[in-house]
Amino acid sequence: KQVANLKGKPKVRCIKYSVNSNEIFAGDDTGVLTVWNTQKAAPVFVFKCHEGAITGMHWIESDKILLTASKEKVFKIWRIPEKWSEADLDSMVSDKLLERQKTRQIEKENKNKTKAPTNFHAVDDSDDDDLVGWNR
Repeated sequence: KQVANLKGKPKVRCIKYSVNSNEIFAGDDTGVLTVWNTQKAAPVFVFKCHEGAITGMHWIESDKILLTASKEKVFKIWRIPEKWSEADLDSMVSDKLLERQKTRQIEKENKNKTKAPTNFHAVDDSDDDDLVGWNR
């Protein structure tokens, strides 16, 4: 017997269910995660959590943590609030912004480490003489 039908969410790739909060987490092809309230059969929160398709999810009920994986080979850890209030949503967004800032800082540091020294000068070198004398 069908209990509910959550319409309006095309291209869903994976879903997880929270027994304690009666919520369904649906990840789609565009990287959007939709949290559905099963009692109201309506979305509670929708947000873009990946650039590519969400390919997998794992729900940890005891800690209210959702792990998401995406086609761009990235996985993220989300702490899901007990109740969906503006403060909780603001906290999730600010946590994501902090994560993005840290990632950019690490990328910047790594880029600086691999930069060529300033006293390095490129030299044009043709491939014509690379194999000269190879058989001697």
